[in-house]
Amino acid sequence: MYDLIIKNGTVIDGTLAPQRRSDVAITDGKLVISPDLSHEAAHEIVDASGWCIAPGFIDVNTHADVTGTLLNNPSQDSLVRQGVTTVLCGTSGASLAPLIAPEAIYSVQKWASQGTLNINWHTVGEFLQIIRSRGVVPHVGMFVGHTTLRRGVVGDAQRALTESERTRVAQVLEQAMEEGALGLSTALHYSHARDADDAELSALLAVVARHNGTHVVSVSGLDSTELLSTVTTAIERSRATGVALHITHIKAVGDEGMPTMMEVLRCIADASQTIRISADVYPYTTMTAALYTLLPPAVTDGGRRMMLSRLRDASTRAEVIAHMNARSFCPLRSARVASSKLRHSIRGKTFEEMARERGVSVPEVAVELLLASDGHVTVFLDSVNEEALVAALQSPHVVVASNGAGYSVRDRERGDAVHPRSFGAFARLLGHYVRERRILSPEAAIHKITAQPAELFGLRNFGVLRDGAPADVVLFDPKTITDRATIQQPFRYAQGIHGVIVDGRWVMRTEQVARTTHRMTENQ
Repeated sequence: MYDLIIKNGTVIDGTLAPQRRSDVAITDGKLVISPDLSHEAAHEIVDASGWCIAPGFIDVNTHADVTGTLLNNPSQDSLVRQGVTTVLCGTSGASLAPLIAPEAIYSVQKWASQGTLNINWHTVGEFLQIIRSRGVVPHVGMFVGHTTLRRGVVGDAQRALTESERTRVAQVLEQAMEEGALGLSTALHYSHARDADDAELSALLAVVARHNGTHVVSVSGLDSTELLSTVTTAIERSRATGVALHITHIKAVGDEGMPTMMEVLRCIADASQTIRISADVYPYTTMTAALYTLLPPAVTDGGRRMMLSRLRDASTRAEVIAHMNARSFCPLRSARVASSKLRHSIRGKTFEEMARERGVSVPEVAVELLLASDGHVTVFLDSVNEEALVAALQSPHVVVASNGAGYSVRDRERGDAVHPRSFGAFARLLGHYVRERRILSPEAAIHKITAQPAELFGLRNFGVLRDGAPADVVLFDPKTITDRATIQQPFRYAQGIHGVIVDGRWVMRTEQVARTTHRMTENQ
């Protein structure tokens, strides 16, 4: 007798095979796929008529660790309720492990206050054990953040590593890979990573290559030239070291973004002939950014304390504002504050509205806000080129991720705004881009969030519906699946996802599933 049979559904198995009518059974946490299980018995039988049955979705780019939600909200509701059964963390140059020294944790301060994290681990192995003991619902994989490694040996200093320090961080990375890390992530546009030289990066990437891991490269948000340069440099490093490469949250900004995106996608396609390479996007035109990253690099060199000291100097502040005004800083005009110490007084307002109320320029508002918030400000920018996003979604080398974290609707009480992608990225892909715009087939879209990322990151047997595979399953209605979260109302769960199973266990199911479920009794 099976534990569960899901009958009469349409199977999209993740492999790009055509969707088909089939039944899916689960026994001891493993899958059994059959065209007809109507004569088989099970403890539970669910009628999935009209619904699709797919592998659990794999979110390859989340901030669930560094935002603290992985530990503070183990159920990861906003991701799980849109079908996510596996999350990958540490993908933007920072991670919660390994912590060589107490200063290493400051690498995550862009996303979370350290006061929200009760840290009782040092190594990757210890951190992954903590995750398991906390009962985190989705499977968790992690990358080691390059900035976390650096700050563990140089603290708040910004300089090249010495030879002995390079040896030290390489040894720590080696141990992390042995304990289960999937690779290394770098974000060289952030201030504490800019001084990394070729010797440092080559030593670390050699470690990752020996363990058949992946180098995840986080790209900057607003400069199209920098996007192309980052991608081509990363490709050169991968060719030199033999390490697999994944470029995360690629996007092109503004009207000029389309040619840049097409060139980036061409570079990735060409490189795929000689190296293992991939990229990801989130399916929204609104992006988030740490506000300080929009300042001239010379202002942010030396870290947050140095930046704030410079901005407090009247002459430096005037130079920064003049520089930003000279650039006609358009992306910031319509931007909204996502998080700040002043969140209650400025909630829902654009920078242009705040500037008008104060009778000052938009750059002046930005500088004032940074100073008032001790440098910790994130913003929403509606500046991603939609045409470029569609081109990326259609590329065979690009998968889809949330670039978000797992929140609960209760988190709205904290006052911060979160990007709607945390609640709706995968539902938006299947609703808006598959059903409504038809830019991808259902099979291609499911492949991008299941089997393809599983293969890219060595998650064996994950991401597919086949006999013996782990029983991670999503039930969704292709006619109604959609994202409901918006910038103004982000804390709204996706709809059309009717059931989510992790390791053979229901972790979410709607009333519609309950109404179609038949349970065996002892007399039966």
